Amino acid sequence: MKKLFSSLILFFCAMASSMAQTGESFQFIDVQDNTVPDGTTITVSELIEDEFMGNNMNSGLKVKNVGLTAEYVRVVYDITTLDNGRLQVCFPVTCNNQDAKGTYETTPGSIIPGAVYDLQSEWLPTAYGTCVVTYRLELMRQVGIFPYQSYEKVADGPSVTVVFNYADPAHIAATQRQASPTSACFDLLGRPVARMGSKALRIVRLQDGTVQKRVVK
Repeated sequence: MKKLFSSLILFFCAMASSMAQTGESFQFIDVQDNTVPDGTTITVSELIEDEFMGNNMNSGLKVKNVGLTAEYVRVVYDITTLDNGRLQVCFPVTCNNQDAKGTYETTPGSIIPGAVYDLQSEWLPTAYGTCVVTYRLELMRQVGIFPYQSYEKVADGPSVTVVFNYADPAHIAATQRQASPTSACFDLLGRPVARMGSKALRIVRLQDGTVQKRVVK
């Protein structure tokens, strides 16, 4: 029995070590606590009105330690598009605010097994536009002791790209109407015609119910 117990301890230790070396001890999860697969792209279009932060768009991402031991982790984020405003990331122990494109990283922090930390990453736009950012988790190791400790990367974890899209509702509606396929075409007397024809004024009813007058040159 003692030998079996020792073997089990060695097995779990080896398992934990293997997960740590490949960065699999951490996962991104969404607001429904579903795992977000590595390489996923998410589009966020909901603007939140917050009295404390002002208008913002939340990534909705969280980070979970699915490993067997407490590990240090940080997030490295690459902002490839930032039309306006600033991007905030508060994870796991400090907050960063950036107002320019580039690659940034947070200070590493320790997360215990089973714990879930909100990434707390929001785009705070000042006008209509887009912000695109890729978040990547990195498994870290502490070197030295306080107050002289530092950190070194052990392995890359999963990455997720978030496209924040703050669009003018009026522009969206106009674009949708322009893209709507023709449902029926009529002449000025209201008689159905098989096609638009040439050098004529036609009344067109689109599939969304919109009626337009079109001049065919």
